[in-house]
Amino acid sequence: MEASGTTFLRDTDVWSDLQPVPQNDGPNPVVPIAYSAKFEEAMGLFRAIQALDERSPRALDLTSIIIHLNSANYTVWRYRRLVLVALGSDLWDELNFVYDIAMENSKNYQLWHHRRWCAERLGKECGDGELAFTELSLSKDAKHYHAWAHRVWVLREYDMWEGELDFCSRLIQKDMLNNSAWNQRFTVIRSYDKLGGLAAMLPQEMEYVKKHIWLDTDNESPWRYLHGLYNASAVDMHARTTGGSQPGLSIQGLREFAVLVTEKNPFCVHALSLLLDLEMQSIVTAINDEGNRSKTEGGQDSGTEASEGTTAQLKSICRLSIEKGRRLCSRLQEIDPLRKKYWHFKDGQLMSIAQRWE
Repeated sequence: MEASGTTFLRDTDVWSDLQPVPQNDGPNPVVPIAYSAKFEEAMGLFRAIQALDERSPRALDLTSIIIHLNSANYTVWRYRRLVLVALGSDLWDELNFVYDIAMENSKNYQLWHHRRWCAERLGKECGDGELAFTELSLSKDAKHYHAWAHRVWVLREYDMWEGELDFCSRLIQKDMLNNSAWNQRFTVIRSYDKLGGLAAMLPQEMEYVKKHIWLDTDNESPWRYLHGLYNASAVDMHARTTGGSQPGLSIQGLREFAVLVTEKNPFCVHALSLLLDLEMQSIVTAINDEGNRSKTEGGQDSGTEASEGTTAQLKSICRLSIEKGRRLCSRLQEIDPLRKKYWHFKDGQLMSIAQRWE
């Protein structure tokens, strides 16, 4: 977009009264940037109107030109907002301007910040349009961070969660590897009150995620989702260990599922990793139970036969989980060489716990 001749703006009467302010890089710039003549002059004029604090239609037009040349210039975006407010400009038209810029390059934080600024002032009436805009962006890049962040903001700001779970399901059906869609599904379940919260959705979600794991046992996305359901569930530690009331959320229930997967796919790192996590959880639970028991007994005689029996039982549980965990670490080091050092580190943790319990 080079200008023809020496200028492209000051040839017109609109800017004839203004003297551009050149960029000051000091007397001896080391590596001066090779700006285009068009960009250099536009920025010179921008510095001039900024110095005058001019908030006029021509100032707005100038910011449009510069943003098309460099849409990441946050100073120009900020000044544009000042001008929009001063002129009382139509922010619906401004959303169209942002749309055009996004079609050129949507991987731009300044653009999305500006769009949110507009949406905040337009209110819920723009909500459907914003969701449609993010959906368009996600159709081009399903893991577009800025689009997802803006979408979640719209959903929360205007309480527009209805239908979002179906939206996530459509994206996952289209691409089961879309971890962003899985993450959004988790956000919806925890945020949309009408679904009843995570506890109410657990049975349904457990079935949903298991179905997708069986479709491709090597797909890490549903495994991460399964971890999230387990870790964030409201089931207390004791219920997780002993069986609990939530279907499929006990350690034993998840262990049985992971074992079934390994029978089908002995090289499934994700299933073996889950089994290791469950053994680690059993160890933590046993240690906590022993600590709580000791605190409860306090100054009482802790050398009773019942007390010693409880301690022995907890140590037995812990020792068994350590043995299983170390075997899993050994297996994971064999089949997952990329993370071999990590599994070696986990094995070291188990060894340290074993030494403390001797």
